[in-house]
Amino acid sequence: MGGGHSHLVHPGHALRRATCGSVGATCALCGGRVDLGEAAYRCTAAECASFFLHDACYRYPERIKRHLSGHSLALTARTDVAAGGCTVCARSLDGFSYAYSCSQRRHLGCGGFRAHPRCGNLPPKASAPSHGHQLVLRAPGGGGGAGRRCVQCSNQASGGGQARPWSYQCVTCKDKELCLTCVFGGDGALSCCCCSQCACGAGCAVICAGPAGFVLGHFLHKLFRGCTGLPYT
Repeated sequence: MGGGHSHLVHPGHALRRATCGSVGATCALCGGRVDLGEAAYRCTAAECASFFLHDACYRYPERIKRHLSGHSLALTARTDVAAGGCTVCARSLDGFSYAYSCSQRRHLGCGGFRAHPRCGNLPPKASAPSHGHQLVLRAPGGGGGAGRRCVQCSNQASGGGQARPWSYQCVTCKDKELCLTCVFGGDGALSCCCCSQCACGAGCAVICAGPAGFVLGHFLHKLFRGCTGLPYT
């Protein structure tokens, strides 16, 4: 292979986009499988022939200047990230070599914000076909978040002392939200193709993002394939 571009996850080495020809390949950032025949970024050095990055993982920005958390975020090696799970989705960071963390984490009051790359790049606003009002991505708590019900699955936000995930919360109905489980799917992946003619037949949980100009379903679908620009940069 010819030349390419270096990446924070693999400094000093050139990566080039190519079709994966290796069985059992995994992404060096998220730890997920890179399918045989899938377009991905591979190290051009012969000694690193097994190094791959998904399209989406390759394209995540190294810094997010303005995030909904109020923090400036930097893509940081897991060894330098505060202990705990993702602040946004409340799931484990296991398997990820890098995560977004507060670039001002040493300052008082930061709270150790950390996020999966996909969670750090979620669009700020959305709408769902089952609910007629605008939904805004927000942290739990504050305005009685423990009593909200998801407009898609009808599950109620959990309370108690355990960490709770963020959600897309209705700005009009204080008891309504769209949970991230429905956005991502129960296993953490997208629940369907989110296109107008959904191949899975299940129907899309999210369709658009109101004034922000995002179509969340299409945005997420493209985001995980590295085909779209990213917000907040």
